[in-house]
Formats: sequence, C-alpha cells, structure tokens
Amino acid sequence: MKKAIGYVRVSTAQQAEAGVSLDSQRDQITRYCEHNGFDLIDIYEDAGITGTKRHLRPGVQEAIRLACGQKAALVVYSLSRLARSTKDAITIFEELEAAGGDLVSITEQWNTSSPHGRMLFGLMAVLAQFERDTTSTRVKTALAHKRARGEVYGQVPYGFSRQDGNLVPDSQEQALVRQARTLRGLGESYQGIADQLNAMGLRTRRGTEWRRDRVWQVLNKRHHLRPSAPECQSSS
Repeated sequence: MKKAIGYVRVSTAQQAEAGVSLDSQRDQITRYCEHNGFDLIDIYEDAGITGTKRHLRPGVQEAIRLACGQKAALVVYSLSRLARSTKDAITIFEELEAAGGDLVSITEQWNTSSPHGRMLFGLMAVLAQFERDTTSTRVKTALAHKRARGEVYGQVPYGFSRQDGNLVPDSQEQALVRQARTLRGLGESYQGIADQLNAMGLRTRRGTEWRRDRVWQVLNKRHHLRPSAPECQSSS
C-alpha cells in the first residue's frame, strides 16, 4: 500500500470560509486516501499562514521532508494550499520525485503516481521553463539596450548619481574614490583605507562607517572613476 502524508493550510482570513477550513481539508484528504488505497501516516498543517515562502512554513517543510523520507505521496486539497505558484508546485514535485515520492492534488485531480499525472506535471514544467527562458531573454535584451545607451540599469555605482536615466559623476564621491585609490597605490590595505576614511569623518552613501568589503567594492567595480584629466606618467 502506498504511503501518504497530508498537508493543510489556511490563512487567517480564510479560516471561516466554507470548503477550505483546516477540518474540511483534513476530511477531504482522509477520505481521498481511504478511497484510493493510500496509507495516510499523518497530516501536517500551517494555520493562519499565508502562501508565503516555503521556509517560513514549518508544516509544509516537515510534510515534504517526511514524504521524501518515506517515498510517500504528499496529498493536498489543492495546489493553492501547497504553493504560491505553478513554478513553486513544480519545484516541490521535482523534489518529491527525486526522492521517490509523489504529489497528489484532490481539487485539480492530479496524481503523479500515475502516468497521466506525471505527464501533466511534465507539460507544466516544460511550459514554466519556457516562460522563465523567455523572461530571461527579454530582461537581457532590455539591459543590453540600456547599457548601450549609457543608461542606469541597476544600483547606481558609487561615484555617480542618476539623472534622467543616465550615470552622472558625483564630484564628492569621485574625490573620495580618488583618495582611496591613492592610499591603495601607496600599499595601504582595504581595512587601513576604511580606518582612515572613518577617522576623517567620511561616511558611505548610507551614512554608515566604511568597512573593508565596502572599500573593496568601490575600488574594484566598473564605472567607479572617471578622472577629469589623464594621469601623468613618469618619464623614464
């Protein structure tokens, strides 16, 4: 007999709604397992928790862990009780499948222990991957266009400000970067530079003290320094 682990969830606003209460979901799962030959080991719950990220729901984490360990079917009233999106549901299914488990949704009538159920989830996975790839391509194209036009397409790097979608040098920040570069050129460590900037009362853009890692970022990321005049080279 195939083992099963049940999972139920309601958010605070939904607890009074007919058909989705914890008791109703438990009853549906119990009857489903009885009628379909599943040995229901336990039912885990997340009460008064919205469909937030999985790591914030202890009930679903334990249900998935046990279903994987027992190579059991994870049975839910509906996918909306289990995951925030189709993508999340597919991720959970793939985790269960890799461990020898299955996923059953009573409302959607999906049972991945059957060939038909696995086919449906396989199609969902293909469509979800296609959507992710398409979105990724659109984002990369948009960023490349912005980069070619010199427009800001993320966090404004230190030493610049954002004006009309473009990067414009910030004179005060550029002066600090030049000072930090000079110290680095003299052999000062990143921590030593941070200590000297802090001793002079200089602060980061957020108003916090300088740290070694922040100095490293400022001096090693692209676009941080555009000297107003070429640096003189010593003659041999």
